[in-house]
Amino acid sequence: MKRFVRILVKILLPIVVLSGAAWTVHTLYQTRPVVSKVKPEVMVPLVRVAEVRPKDERVVIQAFGTVMPAREVALRSQVSGRLVAQHPALMPGGIIFAGDEVVRIDPTDYVLRVEQEQVAIELADAEFELERGQQVVAAKEWAMLKDEIDASEEMADFALRKPQRRLAAARVSAAKNRLALAKLDEDRTVLRVPFNSLVVEEFVDEGQIVTPQTLVANLVGTDRFWVQVSIPLDQISRIQFADDAGQGGSPAAVYLSVGDSPPTAREAHVLRLLGDLSESGRMARVLVAIEDPLGLDAPDDVEVDPILLNSYVRVEIEAGTLEDVCAIPRVALRENDRVWVRDGAGRLQIREIDIVWRRPDSVLVANAFAPDERLILSRLAVVLPGMAVRVGGPSESLESPDIARAPSATQPSSPENQPVAAQNGG
Repeated sequence: MKRFVRILVKILLPIVVLSGAAWTVHTLYQTRPVVSKVKPEVMVPLVRVAEVRPKDERVVIQAFGTVMPAREVALRSQVSGRLVAQHPALMPGGIIFAGDEVVRIDPTDYVLRVEQEQVAIELADAEFELERGQQVVAAKEWAMLKDEIDASEEMADFALRKPQRRLAAARVSAAKNRLALAKLDEDRTVLRVPFNSLVVEEFVDEGQIVTPQTLVANLVGTDRFWVQVSIPLDQISRIQFADDAGQGGSPAAVYLSVGDSPPTAREAHVLRLLGDLSESGRMARVLVAIEDPLGLDAPDDVEVDPILLNSYVRVEIEAGTLEDVCAIPRVALRENDRVWVRDGAGRLQIREIDIVWRRPDSVLVANAFAPDERLILSRLAVVLPGMAVRVGGPSESLESPDIARAPSATQPSSPENQPVAAQNGG
């Protein structure tokens, strides 16, 4: 009997277990949750856009250079002597105006020499007058003897003392020339500057003996400084150079930065195109002139920051006006000179542009935009021509000074990916 029960258990137990499992699976299947099918939502990127309006744009050529003197002279004495006086500003950094006396040499020797030459002229004049009297006597004697003597013309000249008279006249002329030279040397005992000057170096002191080889001072003119800049060859045609009188060159502005202060701007103009290219970059070299760089001619109530020699400055040269062009900030410029445009249907288009001028923060392009198109400023991870895009706010203005710092835009799935305020780099 027990054996029968064991056999029955072995047979029925698997059947019961399998039946329970089947019932459980059936129950779970009948009570499963029903999920409705939903069409996936298409994520349309959110972008920042700006309206592009064509207009006439003033363009400038930007370059950098070092300030250099336009006029420079090494002042030397032309006579010898002891210095008895010198200008109080004869020291490095001193300003001496045109015609001012720089140094004075003791003129005593030269005054005495002038007096001696004046006496020599009086003696020569007296000898000349005596010779004229002797010539009158000789003429009378020759008139009495010329019929009795068969003399040549040369003999007649000697009899009339014509060579003696020429000699006396030459002595008078030589004495006058020596007097003029003595007076010139006397005048040269005073050294004057030929133009408004800045003293760079001085080498003499009062009481020192100077000679014609003595260097008194190195001076540079203060009326004008030059800046030599290098610019690309293809921009030369947009610059006007000055005429022989130094007038008519393209206007320019020179900017000097000092510490954290805003750059100081000074008016200038283009002067000359130099005849060679710069060694680095093979660019054209241009001279720009700054008038009154130290501000010496400015009114007393006007404060002018001086442009000092050897200053490294930025120069902006007027290059005319480009008509019917669009200013595109560099943040909107893509690779291979392309931009992204949102057309009137809200689709992204990749547009090739013709760049006609480049600026530090923007480029000027030929007008290639329809009135209903907008320039896309945002950056997208994936870009496909014809893809739909959404605008996150009104069209921004390219005139905003902050657009150059516009942040990138990605999918608007989180708050940090949403568009921010408009910024402009143009």
